[in-house]
Amino acid sequence: CQTPSQAIAIKMIHDQSPQGPKKYRGFFHAIQMIHAEHGVARGFFCGMLPAVAKGAATNAIRFPVFGAIKRALQRDETRDAPLPPGQAVLAGGVAGAVSAVATQPIDVVKANMMGLEADRFASTAGCTRALVAAGGIGALFQGLTPRVVRSPSWARRRRARRCARASWTPGSPWFWRRPRRPGLRTRRTHAARRRSRGTARRSRGRRGTPSSSPSWERS
Repeated sequence: CQTPSQAIAIKMIHDQSPQGPKKYRGFFHAIQMIHAEHGVARGFFCGMLPAVAKGAATNAIRFPVFGAIKRALQRDETRDAPLPPGQAVLAGGVAGAVSAVATQPIDVVKANMMGLEADRFASTAGCTRALVAAGGIGALFQGLTPRVVRSPSWARRRRARRCARASWTPGSPWFWRRPRRPGLRTRRTHAARRRSRGTARRSRGRRGTPSSSPSWERS
Protein backbone atom coordinates (compact mmCIF):
# COMPACT_ATOMS: atom_id res chain seq x y z
CA CYS A 1 0.00 0.00 0.00
CA GLN A 2 1.43 3.41 -0.98
CA THR A 3 -0.73 5.44 1.39
CA PRO A 4 1.95 5.90 4.13
CA SER A 5 4.62 6.98 1.64
CA GLN A 6 2.18 9.31 -0.11
CA ALA A 7 1.11 10.84 3.19
CA ILE A 8 4.73 11.48 4.20
CA ALA A 9 5.58 12.95 0.79
CA ILE A 10 2.59 15.29 0.69
CA LYS A 11 3.21 16.50 4.25
CA MET A 12 6.87 17.19 3.45
CA ILE A 13 5.88 19.09 0.28
CA HIS A 14 3.41 21.23 2.21
CA ASP A 15 5.99 21.77 4.93
CA GLN A 16 8.59 23.11 2.48
CA SER A 17 6.16 25.34 0.58
CA PRO A 18 6.61 29.15 0.85
CA GLN A 19 3.88 29.34 3.52
CA GLY A 20 4.91 26.07 5.18
CA PRO A 21 6.24 25.87 8.74
CA LYS A 22 9.46 24.11 7.59
CA LYS A 23 9.63 21.93 10.68
CA TYR A 24 10.86 18.72 9.03
CA ARG A 25 14.63 18.41 8.79
CA GLY A 26 14.53 15.26 6.69
CA PHE A 27 12.66 12.09 5.84
CA PHE A 28 13.24 10.20 9.08
CA HIS A 29 12.68 13.32 11.16
CA ALA A 30 9.37 13.81 9.33
CA ILE A 31 8.31 10.26 10.22
CA GLN A 32 9.08 10.89 13.90
CA MET A 33 7.22 14.21 13.94
CA ILE A 34 4.17 12.85 12.10
CA HIS A 35 3.94 9.89 14.47
CA ALA A 36 4.29 12.14 17.51
CA GLU A 37 1.67 14.67 16.35
CA HIS A 38 -0.92 12.52 14.59
CA GLY A 39 -0.28 8.90 15.49
CA VAL A 40 -0.23 5.99 13.07
CA ALA A 41 -3.79 6.02 11.73
CA ARG A 42 -4.24 9.78 11.31
CA GLY A 43 -0.62 10.40 10.37
CA PHE A 44 0.20 7.68 7.85
CA PHE A 45 -3.16 6.26 6.73
CA CYS A 46 -5.16 9.46 6.36
CA GLY A 47 -6.94 9.81 3.04
CA MET A 48 -7.22 6.06 2.56
CA LEU A 49 -10.67 6.21 0.95
CA PRO A 50 -9.84 8.75 -1.79
CA ALA A 51 -6.51 6.99 -2.41
CA VAL A 52 -8.24 3.66 -3.06
CA ALA A 53 -10.97 5.34 -5.10
CA LYS A 54 -8.39 7.15 -7.23
CA GLY A 55 -6.41 3.97 -7.93
CA ALA A 56 -9.52 2.01 -8.88
CA ALA A 57 -10.90 4.79 -11.09
CA THR A 58 -7.53 5.32 -12.80
CA ASN A 59 -7.18 1.65 -13.76
CA ALA A 60 -10.85 1.41 -14.77
CA ILE A 61 -10.38 4.31 -17.21
CA ARG A 62 -6.79 3.94 -18.38
CA PHE A 63 -6.77 0.33 -19.60
CA PRO A 64 -10.04 0.46 -21.60
CA VAL A 65 -8.94 3.72 -23.25
CA PHE A 66 -5.55 2.22 -24.09
CA GLY A 67 -7.24 -0.90 -25.53
CA ALA A 68 -9.59 1.20 -27.67
CA ILE A 69 -6.71 3.26 -29.07
CA LYS A 70 -4.69 0.07 -29.69
CA ARG A 71 -7.57 -1.48 -31.66
CA ALA A 72 -7.97 1.73 -33.66
CA LEU A 73 -4.27 1.80 -34.60
CA GLN A 74 -3.97 -1.88 -35.54
CA ARG A 75 -5.45 -3.83 -38.41
CA ASP A 76 -7.51 -6.96 -37.91
CA GLU A 77 -4.66 -9.32 -38.82
CA THR A 78 -2.27 -7.67 -36.34
CA ARG A 79 -4.74 -7.27 -33.52
CA ASP A 80 -2.82 -9.55 -31.12
CA ALA A 81 0.64 -8.11 -31.86
CA PRO A 82 2.14 -5.45 -29.56
CA LEU A 83 2.21 -1.85 -30.72
CA PRO A 84 5.42 -0.29 -32.03
CA PRO A 85 7.21 1.88 -29.45
CA GLY A 86 6.01 5.19 -30.92
CA GLN A 87 2.38 4.14 -31.10
CA ALA A 88 2.55 2.57 -27.64
CA VAL A 89 3.80 5.84 -26.14
CA LEU A 90 1.07 7.76 -27.99
CA ALA A 91 -1.70 5.43 -26.85
CA GLY A 92 -0.39 5.33 -23.29
CA GLY A 93 -0.03 9.10 -23.16
CA VAL A 94 -3.60 9.69 -24.33
CA ALA A 95 -4.96 7.06 -21.94
CA GLY A 96 -2.98 8.55 -19.07
CA ALA A 97 -4.16 12.07 -19.87
CA VAL A 98 -7.82 10.99 -19.99
CA SER A 99 -7.52 9.18 -16.66
CA ALA A 100 -5.69 12.16 -15.12
CA VAL A 101 -8.46 14.58 -16.09
CA ALA A 102 -11.19 12.21 -14.90
CA THR A 103 -9.59 11.46 -11.52
CA GLN A 104 -8.12 14.89 -10.73
CA PRO A 105 -10.91 15.86 -8.26
CA ILE A 106 -10.29 12.65 -6.29
CA ASP A 107 -6.55 13.32 -6.30
CA VAL A 108 -7.03 16.88 -4.98
CA VAL A 109 -9.25 15.63 -2.16
CA LYS A 110 -6.69 12.94 -1.34
CA ALA A 111 -3.83 15.47 -1.26
CA ASN A 112 -5.73 17.77 1.09
CA MET A 113 -6.68 14.91 3.41
CA MET A 114 -3.02 13.83 3.56
CA GLY A 115 -1.60 17.33 4.04
CA LEU A 116 -0.62 19.23 7.15
CA GLU A 117 -4.17 20.56 7.60
CA ALA A 118 -5.85 17.17 7.36
CA ASP A 119 -7.27 17.55 10.88
CA ARG A 120 -9.67 20.21 9.59
CA PHE A 121 -11.59 17.63 7.56
CA ALA A 122 -13.74 15.08 9.33
CA SER A 123 -14.45 12.98 6.23
CA THR A 124 -13.94 12.76 2.49
CA ALA A 125 -17.31 14.37 1.81
CA GLY A 126 -16.54 17.18 4.26
CA CYS A 127 -13.20 17.85 2.56
CA THR A 128 -14.90 18.00 -0.86
CA ARG A 129 -17.55 20.43 0.37
CA ALA A 130 -14.93 22.65 2.00
CA LEU A 131 -12.83 22.81 -1.18
CA VAL A 132 -15.82 23.63 -3.38
CA ALA A 133 -17.05 26.26 -0.93
CA ALA A 134 -13.61 27.92 -0.84
CA GLY A 135 -12.72 27.89 -4.55
CA GLY A 136 -15.61 26.51 -6.54
CA ILE A 137 -15.44 23.54 -8.88
CA GLY A 138 -12.10 24.79 -10.23
CA ALA A 139 -10.52 24.07 -6.86
CA LEU A 140 -10.93 20.35 -7.57
CA PHE A 141 -8.80 20.62 -10.73
CA GLN A 142 -5.77 22.39 -9.28
CA GLY A 143 -2.49 20.82 -10.40
CA LEU A 144 -4.01 19.16 -13.45
CA THR A 145 -1.29 20.26 -15.88
CA PRO A 146 1.61 18.42 -14.16
CA ARG A 147 -0.40 15.20 -14.06
CA VAL A 148 -1.25 15.44 -17.76
CA VAL A 149 2.37 16.21 -18.66
CA ARG A 150 3.65 13.12 -16.84
CA SER A 151 1.00 10.82 -18.33
CA PRO A 152 3.31 9.40 -21.09
CA SER A 153 5.51 7.98 -18.32
CA TRP A 154 2.84 5.31 -17.75
CA ALA A 155 3.32 4.12 -21.35
CA ARG A 156 7.09 3.94 -20.87
CA ARG A 157 6.70 1.96 -17.65
CA ARG A 158 4.27 -0.40 -19.35
CA ARG A 159 6.69 -0.89 -22.24
CA ALA A 160 9.55 -1.55 -19.83
CA ARG A 161 7.49 -4.15 -17.95
CA ARG A 162 6.57 -5.86 -21.21
CA CYS A 163 10.22 -6.01 -22.31
CA ALA A 164 11.30 -7.28 -18.89
CA ARG A 165 8.64 -10.00 -18.97
CA ALA A 166 9.60 -10.98 -22.53
CA SER A 167 13.27 -11.18 -21.56
CA TRP A 168 12.43 -14.29 -19.48
CA THR A 169 10.21 -15.90 -22.14
CA PRO A 170 12.05 -18.30 -24.52
CA GLY A 171 11.22 -17.67 -28.15
CA SER A 172 10.67 -13.96 -27.66
CA PRO A 173 12.89 -11.53 -29.61
CA TRP A 174 13.66 -9.87 -26.27
CA PHE A 175 14.71 -13.17 -24.65
CA TRP A 176 17.98 -12.70 -22.80
CA ARG A 177 20.63 -15.38 -23.28
CA ARG A 178 23.79 -15.49 -21.27
CA PRO A 179 26.72 -14.62 -23.56
CA ARG A 180 29.27 -17.43 -23.84
CA ARG A 181 32.90 -16.72 -24.48
CA PRO A 182 34.55 -18.53 -27.39
CA GLY A 183 36.25 -21.73 -26.25
CA LEU A 184 34.53 -21.73 -22.85
CA ARG A 185 33.46 -25.23 -21.86
CA THR A 186 30.71 -25.62 -19.33
CA ARG A 187 30.08 -28.53 -16.99
CA ARG A 188 27.27 -29.72 -19.23
CA THR A 189 29.63 -29.85 -22.23
CA HIS A 190 32.20 -31.90 -20.30
CA ALA A 191 29.52 -34.33 -19.05
CA ALA A 192 28.15 -34.81 -22.58
CA ARG A 193 31.61 -35.55 -23.94
CA ARG A 194 32.32 -38.06 -21.16
CA ARG A 195 29.06 -39.86 -21.89
CA SER A 196 29.80 -39.99 -25.61
CA ARG A 197 33.28 -41.43 -24.97
CA GLY A 198 31.92 -44.06 -22.61
CA THR A 199 29.31 -45.08 -25.17
CA ALA A 200 31.97 -45.39 -27.86
CA ARG A 201 34.16 -47.61 -25.63
CA ARG A 202 31.26 -49.92 -24.76
CA SER A 203 30.29 -50.30 -28.42
CA ARG A 204 33.87 -51.22 -29.37
CA GLY A 205 34.03 -53.75 -26.54
CA ARG A 206 30.88 -55.50 -27.76
CA ARG A 207 32.20 -55.72 -31.33
CA GLY A 208 35.64 -56.90 -30.18
CA THR A 209 38.98 -55.21 -30.53
CA PRO A 210 40.05 -55.14 -34.17
CA SER A 211 43.50 -56.50 -35.02
CA SER A 212 46.17 -54.27 -36.39
CA SER A 213 47.17 -56.73 -39.17
CA PRO A 214 45.39 -56.77 -42.55
CA SER A 215 42.78 -59.42 -43.27
CA TRP A 216 44.90 -61.32 -45.87
CA GLU A 217 47.66 -61.82 -43.32
CA ARG A 218 45.23 -63.22 -40.66
CA SER A 219 43.99 -65.84 -43.16
